[in-house]
Amino acid sequence: MGDRPYVKNEKKGDIKSILPYLPKVDQDLPNSNYIIVNNDIADMPSTNLINSYDNIKEHVNNILKYIDPTIDPCKDFYKYTCGNWIRYHQIPNDHDSYNLFDKLNDQLRDSIYDILTTEINSVKSDDSIVKTTELARILFNSCIDMNTINDRKSQPLLEFLKKLNGFPLLDKNWNENEFNLEEILIQLSLYDMENIFHFAVDTDLENTKKFIIYILNPSLGLDNEGDYLESDNNLHLNAYRTYIIDILKILNANEYEVENVADEIIDLEIKLANVTDIKELTLIELYKSETIGDLMKNYPKFNWKYYLNKSFNSNFNDDTKIGFFTGPKLKLIYDIVINTDKRIMANYLNWIAIDRLVKYLDDEFKVPIDNLSKAISGSESDTQNRGLSCATTTNIRLGTAVSAIYIRKYFDENAKAEVFKIGQEIKNIFRENLYDSEWLDDETRHLAEIKVNKTGLDLGFPNFLLNETALNKYYKDLELQNGKYFENILNIRKFTVARDFRKLDKNYVAEDEWSVNPTVVNAYFENPKNRIIMPASFLQPPIYNKNFPKSMNYGAIGAFIGHELTHGFDSDGRSFDKDGNIGNWWTNKSLEFFMEKEQCFVDQYDKFLLYNHSLNGHLTRRENIADNGGLQLSFKVYRKWLNSMNEEEKQNEILPGLEFLAPEQLFFLSFAQSWCDFIRPEAVETKLADVHPPGAFRVLGTLQNFDEFAKAFQCPLNSPMNPSKKCKLW
Repeated sequence: MGDRPYVKNEKKGDIKSILPYLPKVDQDLPNSNYIIVNNDIADMPSTNLINSYDNIKEHVNNILKYIDPTIDPCKDFYKYTCGNWIRYHQIPNDHDSYNLFDKLNDQLRDSIYDILTTEINSVKSDDSIVKTTELARILFNSCIDMNTINDRKSQPLLEFLKKLNGFPLLDKNWNENEFNLEEILIQLSLYDMENIFHFAVDTDLENTKKFIIYILNPSLGLDNEGDYLESDNNLHLNAYRTYIIDILKILNANEYEVENVADEIIDLEIKLANVTDIKELTLIELYKSETIGDLMKNYPKFNWKYYLNKSFNSNFNDDTKIGFFTGPKLKLIYDIVINTDKRIMANYLNWIAIDRLVKYLDDEFKVPIDNLSKAISGSESDTQNRGLSCATTTNIRLGTAVSAIYIRKYFDENAKAEVFKIGQEIKNIFRENLYDSEWLDDETRHLAEIKVNKTGLDLGFPNFLLNETALNKYYKDLELQNGKYFENILNIRKFTVARDFRKLDKNYVAEDEWSVNPTVVNAYFENPKNRIIMPASFLQPPIYNKNFPKSMNYGAIGAFIGHELTHGFDSDGRSFDKDGNIGNWWTNKSLEFFMEKEQCFVDQYDKFLLYNHSLNGHLTRRENIADNGGLQLSFKVYRKWLNSMNEEEKQNEILPGLEFLAPEQLFFLSFAQSWCDFIRPEAVETKLADVHPPGAFRVLGTLQNFDEFAKAFQCPLNSPMNPSKKCKLW
């Protein structure tokens, strides 16, 4: 799950952290104690409702169909729980894997499509949110209008490239004496295209009451920096080279020059990748700040003051603070940029724009895009239904507008109260755990308790989405046009940057806005705000349903809340205090114990294999710590609740048809079935380069460390799911 502040990722269009990570296994038939609930429980009513259904057997069968009853859960609980997931779910062509979150995203996409094709057309001109709905309608309709998009071909892109002061590959009259690096980067940044010195405005990590400009790490054409660091025969890099050549040929580049230009682009990105692969470092190791004056002095061949002043239409002085997440590598990045030939750099910066925008063009570009996607992950773009694809794009680009309509139709406001109550209970248990953690000294424990007391939990959506005046004000400066899909995307990008710029105004008052949209199926911990965010589209079955037994809700939504809370005290979160300010508030003694316990998780997860490729336990350590902490916190809350019930009340925890399944077992099943997954072999390297481990290891690693799981399923000591050595932090 996510755990950082976010901005838009322009290549994928998803939510990405401005911080640098960002933020996706046999024997005889077991006895009845091991009957497992499957992953697909969205239609399963609760005990007090199920008797009103005539098709009880159908629902129970639906629960059971994903389990593999030939697997002993004490040997492999993930394979037992999710062993038949693949039999009932094909990986869609446009996916590199398929798991519960993909399934929920598909359902969300269908709901948004319904909104954009039916609900939105019923909005009357006198409705208070007509401006918001009209923008979403225009973008969606311009996206599905493939006739117009195909008629316009690449012309919109070529017009945009004129803003970049020349493209040597396409312009025979290009003059290197007219090349101005700062001017080109200004244009790319104003249209929110990640580049070599891309910037964003976000909370000052050293004073979270203020906002500052951040210079971000270079964004490369391939998401996995490791692809650039392998041998010359790397399949992904070769596919990327072919993609560059094919795209540039469609733009009528000289075929005798295009291969050389592609090689120069890749050579430059290889150099950058060698100094920007920083995912394994902690934020406190990466974060630094300098003044503009310092930048001008230390890196004098790039005019930082001009770049920032013109970009922001401002007059920053030498004392203006700038943040970085490059750690000690800014000088290395700067040296690469400054020492690169001007022609190569000009071609590369034009390529950055092309790569970010080509998917908004006509069908001629689809083949090279698909070929690259197939080579990297085995997936391709979704051509079966342009409408559904455009629904996704509209949600990504106008998420606030779409969310305002979505929550009015689909979100159950009553869900917030119960989930918030679960969150408070989990915070209470975490506080108790602090006093059970003998490795913490009193000073660190006291500060940790203050932090958890202040940790917020925001659920559903920000309140301003129900305020029509505020909502229309949000979009007042955005204009879109029918039949101008490419330009609409550009206008939204520029609008997004302009809204971020407002945060630097000394009179700016932080609005009730989130860094993610309610129509995102994920949950997040925001370190600078010391809060958990759980969007509306996340609070749905099987993650949460008010009619589910408590065991299922605590096993799913409870574990997720605990996961996010634990992020506030993981390898990164421990460096942020109660107010979200970065800094070390730990004593040396407690920090030494923390590092020792963290290493236990690293060693454990290093041993997991996916298609004979090892998991990187150090890269995934934050998520592994959060998974373990979250599950154990939620189980303690659930056990406390269960022990307070009388026998009659406990019967409500029994599902008809699964009466032999104990409540504690159902809790662990609910947790495990949240992570059922199937990954294409071609996507293995990409998945293992993610800070989030594959679903199988989230189940296996977490449950192997928990004695209560072994007790619930009577797993013998030293069986695969009950090893004698266990890792525990929180």
